[in-house]
Amino acid sequence: MGVALFRVVGSILIALCMGASTASARPQVDWERGLLVATAAAPADLRSPTTQLARVKAERIAIKRCSALLRKAASSLPMASGKTAGASLGETLVSAEIGLIPLKTDQGSDGSVVVTMALPIDRLRTLHVGADRPAKAAQATPILVDARSLKIAPTIGVGVEVEGAVYHGPVLFFRDETSARALLGNAVHAVRAKSAKLGVLRLKDGFKADTSGVPLVVVLYSQSQ
Repeated sequence: MGVALFRVVGSILIALCMGASTASARPQVDWERGLLVATAAAPADLRSPTTQLARVKAERIAIKRCSALLRKAASSLPMASGKTAGASLGETLVSAEIGLIPLKTDQGSDGSVVVTMALPIDRLRTLHVGADRPAKAAQATPILVDARSLKIAPTIGVGVEVEGAVYHGPVLFFRDETSARALLGNAVHAVRAKSAKLGVLRLKDGFKADTSGVPLVVVLYSQSQ
């Protein structure tokens, strides 16, 4: 994803996730928001001369721990290829800049710190298929794909076939159509998926959409999946 588009999508995802519960330290994946969220804590160093200095060190340690939690959890996320992100990306996942997003910082009166951070799942897609080409269109109309009749589950790197070509853009997964449409608004290309094969959703015959603006794809999948 291009830097500008990545920032725009990132801003949307941050706004969406601020109300989500992050009480658990175990990383949680949210396919609707496109985020992997984790919380980590660090106690105050009682040897620090002041609470403020203790807090600075604790926050640094908490961020490091949270980053490690997110990278480890990301490695087990499923790719559209059938592999895990760890198996597909290898050392790239360990060393690459993945744009972690700080969501919340709680500071204890003793200098201890708890941080909540998120890893944008779409970043794993761009690490796998490469960065998106610069958008040619000023605006991109989102594509809402109804795949509820197919046996699919959320994965990273899903493509959609548009006019004979496979488009690999940013993708979110929703179970509830009302919630998906509330996110996308009225300007949307809605289409049914007729099949899924090798990580590509094949859409209804004759479907046309301009993908030059790198549109967001929202996939509806069944509650039973």
